[in-house]
Amino acid sequence: MPARQVISIICKDWGIYKWVYEDEFGTGAVLHIKVDNNNRVYPIDKAFKRLKNGPEDNVVSFYEVFKKMVLTGNFPQDQ
Repeated sequence: MPARQVISIICKDWGIYKWVYEDEFGTGAVLHIKVDNNNRVYPIDKAFKRLKNGPEDNVVSFYEVFKKMVLTGNFPQDQ
């Protein structure tokens, strides 16, 4: 389990992105991070899956992948 300091840093990192509440799929509005016009991230859903499924849904690896995508600018449709 990450140390409290690591968790604090991760929480602050999530806060710097643009959170939006919109109906993206026509099924009702959801809160998510809009990285750009083509990419969105759903950390709340990931956290819920982690609580529901346990360690197999690793929130830290999800964050690391997201961070790498943002820092490098390499998003799935670009690869």
